[in-house]
Amino acid sequence: MGDHQFRDTSFEKIEYETWKEEATKALKGASFETLFTHTYENITIKPLYTKEDVGSLSHLQALPGFSPFVRGTEEDGNVLKPWYISQQMNEDDLPTFNKNLKQELEHGQTMISLKITEHHMKGMNAESALSFQTPNDVRRAFSSIPLTTVPIFVDAGTCSLPFLSVLYAYFKEENLDLSLLKGTIGMDPIATLVKTGSMQNSLTTLFDAMAFAVGWTKKKAPNIRTILVSSEPYHNGGGSAVSELAFTIASAVEYVHECMKRGLSIEDVAPKITFSFSVGSNFFMEIAKLRAAKIVWATIVEAFGGIPDNQKINIHAKTSTYTKTFYDPYVNMLRSTVEAFAAALGGVESLHVTPFDEQRQHPTQFSRRIARNTQLILQQEAFLTKVIDPAGGSWYIESLTNELAQKAYTLFQRVEERGGMIAALRAGMVQDEVKRTAHQRRKYVNTRKEKIVGTNVYANLSESKLQKQNQHENSLSKQINQSSETNNLIDFIKMMVKDSSINNNTIDQLVKIYELDQHPLEIEPIQQHRLSQDFESLRQASDRFQSIHGERPKIGIIHIGSLTNYKKTSDFATSFFEAGGFEGVQSEGLHTMAEILQFCSSRKLSTYVLCGKAKEVIDLLQGDRTLFQSLTHVARFYFAGKPALEQQEVLKETGIERFIHQASDCYEELKKLQQEMGVADDGF
Repeated sequence: MGDHQFRDTSFEKIEYETWKEEATKALKGASFETLFTHTYENITIKPLYTKEDVGSLSHLQALPGFSPFVRGTEEDGNVLKPWYISQQMNEDDLPTFNKNLKQELEHGQTMISLKITEHHMKGMNAESALSFQTPNDVRRAFSSIPLTTVPIFVDAGTCSLPFLSVLYAYFKEENLDLSLLKGTIGMDPIATLVKTGSMQNSLTTLFDAMAFAVGWTKKKAPNIRTILVSSEPYHNGGGSAVSELAFTIASAVEYVHECMKRGLSIEDVAPKITFSFSVGSNFFMEIAKLRAAKIVWATIVEAFGGIPDNQKINIHAKTSTYTKTFYDPYVNMLRSTVEAFAAALGGVESLHVTPFDEQRQHPTQFSRRIARNTQLILQQEAFLTKVIDPAGGSWYIESLTNELAQKAYTLFQRVEERGGMIAALRAGMVQDEVKRTAHQRRKYVNTRKEKIVGTNVYANLSESKLQKQNQHENSLSKQINQSSETNNLIDFIKMMVKDSSINNNTIDQLVKIYELDQHPLEIEPIQQHRLSQDFESLRQASDRFQSIHGERPKIGIIHIGSLTNYKKTSDFATSFFEAGGFEGVQSEGLHTMAEILQFCSSRKLSTYVLCGKAKEVIDLLQGDRTLFQSLTHVARFYFAGKPALEQQEVLKETGIERFIHQASDCYEELKKLQQEMGVADDGF
């Protein structure tokens, strides 16, 4: 075929019904409906999407940089300006932070990212993060780092005012232009409330501080955003993409309302908000979640009367901690790569990739390097910055984006009908919604319908453990007197207010952030957890058992008949028990009761599992039932598989106590077995 003939050749158009007929034939009797997938978001994923699935979507005609900004807030996407590589530095020591940050910036990081401790706030628990009480602290943290040219992302926790005031004092001492500072120094009191269940400071006072920060930065630091809205409490609580979107946006709307009550406009507030979304491993759902957020937020800001420029959403993303595992930690690299890829395709302004060892220890230089280089590869080797909106136009992703946006907006409206996010939290509506999905997730993990590689499937009991790093202590901050620290910060806040030419009566309101509220707000918190925690508790019990007894708890894997008869169920049983830290002791293929007796007598274990064809096992056991029952008096026996009910009854009569199969609750079965074998007693 010549070149001109090849160019003129096209594939024959296939109608959906034709494809469906062929797919049904390939299923060989199985229902066509088995090809549909049902998600935690109550969305049904179809096996094939066509142009008809997106024909009515209005946003499909939008261009990048134009409302509703589903295709990005910039006309050129990431082509001219890639997303910021914003690896958060989890340090509590200022010189160490400075040293590591300079190294990160020299090797590809493009945004400074850190978390501020809140131990200066009475009643707050300190986290592993930095503490700033004086301009000199800022000087030590950012020595030789140009704050006026490198953008910054600061999670300031419940209130950003203390850090802003110290930073302002530093800029004033150094005669630096605060208007050149870019990025986010954001406060998110609702996120703290959701995670901890209590707020020791009055929300009224915190909202006063939030509104002041918006107005102050508009005048003094116009390129700084001061409101942070994090999806992490709902994501790490086990919520669906729909609830994560709805409750995060509802929190943002609560902040908008409170700031507007204090005299600000939507044009003042909307440009000061940064959203921080956690990105999980459900690849296409996470892409759609970020794109849907843009549609919903643009719709809401428009309803407030905001012009198109104010409808643009600013998204910072973090690869999920909810999906990361303690065991087999190197698999976390793969999870984070998928999640970072989804974030890039979904369109974010900045991104943090979770170091793979974060669940075990303070991240090392190596793990930070891998996390940073994940982003560099996506930008410079996968060429994701060469295409504007690479996910745009995909019938599947566009349809999923639209359905997520609609469902999230509907749930958001339910929150508003309750009186807003705070009222919905007080009523327990938010918690109930998240718990419902979290319970379903746990059920799917426990039954291994949802697989976690290295944890509930393909567990590696012989994995070499990471060498733990010693965490340094910030001895300086421990020596600071609490009262003098508070007085210093109040002085800096007073200076901010005075220099901003705002009525000095404002000072009395703002310094109340250092006072305890006599009627603290309390709600039911959303329990923060990771998906793998239940199974990790089993493995930890096994580890403890091994440290005490010199070996792991063992299960005898008895193979009945030929290899082809037992191989599949043997692999299943081995994986099943390894998920709970049980080591399988394998037999050869056994064909007589005498061989079974000899294997059990030589191993002297308390638990065995029979692997083989049900009929073959039944014939063997019934041939010498008395001899087998003598074994069941001293050990428990499982059967790997789910035979017909009649066969199950026969096996039970011979002494088989339990059956394990694909539908078994693996976690509960293993937990029960650990308790019976004394593993849990030694392990916890």
